[in-house]
Amino acid sequence: PGPGCYDCHPNSNPAEPLDVNQCYGCHGRQKTEAVKLGLPDVHRDAGMVCWDCHSKDDMHGDSDGTVYASMLENGAIDAECEDCHYEGGEAPYPDHRAYDPHNGKLHCTACHARTVISCYNCHFESMVEAHVKRAYKPINDFVLLVNREKDGKVYPASFQSLSYGDTTFVAFGPFTPHTIMKEGRTCSDCHNNEVVQEYASTGEIRFTTWNSADSTLSWKHGVVPIPPDYETSFKMDFITYTGDVTDPAGPSKKWKALGKDTWDGHQMFFATPLTEEQMAWLENDIPANFETSLHGTRNGKDYWYGKENGGFEHFTDTPIEELGCKNCHGPTDADGNAYDENNPYPGPWCGDCHQSDENHTVTVDQCYSCHGRQKSEMALGISDVHRDAGMVCWDCHGPEDMHGDGNTYVSLSEPGAIHKDCEDCHTDLPADHASNDPHGGKLHCTACHTQTVLSCYNCHFESMKDAHVKRAKQKITGFVILVNREKDGKVGTASFQSLTYQGNAFVAFGPYTAHTITKTNARRCIDCHENFGGSVAAIEEYNSTGQIKFATWNEADSTLSWLQGVIPFPEDYNRSFRMDFITYKGDPHDPAGPSKNWAKIGKDKWDGHQLFFASPLTKDQLAKLGVDTTLTAIYEKEAAIPSGFALEQNYPNPFNPTTTIAFKLPKATLVTLKVYNLLGEEVMTLLQNQKMTPGIHKVVLDGENLASGIYFYQLQTPEFSQSRKMVLMR
Repeated sequence: PGPGCYDCHPNSNPAEPLDVNQCYGCHGRQKTEAVKLGLPDVHRDAGMVCWDCHSKDDMHGDSDGTVYASMLENGAIDAECEDCHYEGGEAPYPDHRAYDPHNGKLHCTACHARTVISCYNCHFESMVEAHVKRAYKPINDFVLLVNREKDGKVYPASFQSLSYGDTTFVAFGPFTPHTIMKEGRTCSDCHNNEVVQEYASTGEIRFTTWNSADSTLSWKHGVVPIPPDYETSFKMDFITYTGDVTDPAGPSKKWKALGKDTWDGHQMFFATPLTEEQMAWLENDIPANFETSLHGTRNGKDYWYGKENGGFEHFTDTPIEELGCKNCHGPTDADGNAYDENNPYPGPWCGDCHQSDENHTVTVDQCYSCHGRQKSEMALGISDVHRDAGMVCWDCHGPEDMHGDGNTYVSLSEPGAIHKDCEDCHTDLPADHASNDPHGGKLHCTACHTQTVLSCYNCHFESMKDAHVKRAKQKITGFVILVNREKDGKVGTASFQSLTYQGNAFVAFGPYTAHTITKTNARRCIDCHENFGGSVAAIEEYNSTGQIKFATWNEADSTLSWLQGVIPFPEDYNRSFRMDFITYKGDPHDPAGPSKNWAKIGKDKWDGHQLFFASPLTKDQLAKLGVDTTLTAIYEKEAAIPSGFALEQNYPNPFNPTTTIAFKLPKATLVTLKVYNLLGEEVMTLLQNQKMTPGIHKVVLDGENLASGIYFYQLQTPEFSQSRKMVLMR
């Protein structure tokens, strides 16, 4: 008969289903959020109801019969975000840490709660004398922050303010808003916001202000931290109802100020105010654009690895978050030390680099902790004119490079991501420089002045996936790959990342700014131009064989040799550029280090590749270097953009041993082009999930290693698939 079960279970039958509106019968603030104010919530928007999160223990009490004084008391409510949003009950979604620079010290709701609410200033005379529940009005669009007693995390709080006669009272406590948004707050929403600035400059936070002229209330919006001295610093104008206590509750102008902005009594339940250290952290201004910067987003590896960009994930089916390589730093900062909780920049993010000394300085070694190739350059003893002059990273890289410019970039190589360039400092070149640069500014400075680029040759992906061990065969130097940079259209330097996994080979090419700059003894014409009397090994090999065999594995002694000097990246690189791919034969858990325990996988051609923010040298450019351009027939894109997808018949057909395959793309898309025998077995991959521009493309197939017979070639994109037959006749 109730109260009890039948408060909630309808029709005097506990077996019948509940209705959310019955929950709202008691939980009035949630009803105000959802019904009266219409505030959105990601869970409600997904059609969830109260008991999707709250267990029977929450509904009916703990099995041990514990009696709780409040929903906020430790143990009273079992439901927590991690019950659903944490994998295995422990770690957040693997990529979440990139968006949580607080290392788990904030509860999810501190960032993801849109607002708390309060019914401002209950008039207690109405309750005592007439049992009328009267407050000035519900207020929202703010979040108070406290330390929650339940778990010690920073948590949203709200309050209940009251007046009775001339007496004022307020009770603060944690409040779990049902106004959750998927995208959380940004740093600037909390750090050095207007409320924090007011507290820092005046020692007070005036939360509410009453305007007697029109009987309206204004209040602070956004994040409002509760400081350690809140009892004296937190101010709110208390008001009282001037009408009859028996008046119906509802909107009214019959309110006036009591003349007090402090309380006569208060409570702080199941929470504590923020500490002085926490307030100090909030007073530190996070650079406005930091969250969009590459240091903030750490997007680089995600971008090249992801399936959607034709990355190596296509072969591994392993999200990058499971590899431990997205985040630059784990539980330690860039010095390898545990994050210092007394550091005003406790990390990660700022605390990765900014030390806890008085000046929060950055060191070059901290930069190297993420920028490993530059560290390797130093470790290998390769000189650089800037380092030799005592310069450090931030002598060239300004705040926009460090903290971002407000735009989100996916790579250091993306146009706009790095703001400094050589000409920013080298404005007064020697008078004879023009005579030493016959290219009219078409080459970037690094094309001539970089001693070498660097690559860690052939990463063994089983080691990374199975054991989080970063293993490559060795670091290789002594070469410079030349490409056209997307950033400025100039010829510049590039390097690559090569990988193998379960017999699959992959390589990603892209611009690379080596910190191995030489002032004098820059390249001369003969270092690049075979037709100017130079001896360029890569060009000589291409002109002789139609290929550039960049890296060769010697099984006899398990050593790697590779081309030295300048390597022009030809237009048909997907056919002509070759390297022996190898795999580690030992246990993936072996410590990384020099080893002879490697072997070829039997391929010198990749199964998949990427070319990021660059394009190969054109036929005209290659011809000027002395390359035989009659051999470059791959990726010739005609000017007209087709109206639809199409795979053309190869020509010639029959062929021996080469033939050209043309296809049409009406839009930019990912392209795979493979060759199969009559049994349906894959015998050759010409393109693997490669991002290509709209146009008519031509690819040369070299059937030198295929037997005579009938073959099928298939073009696949996310939007289109077509196959055709061809005949190889010796």
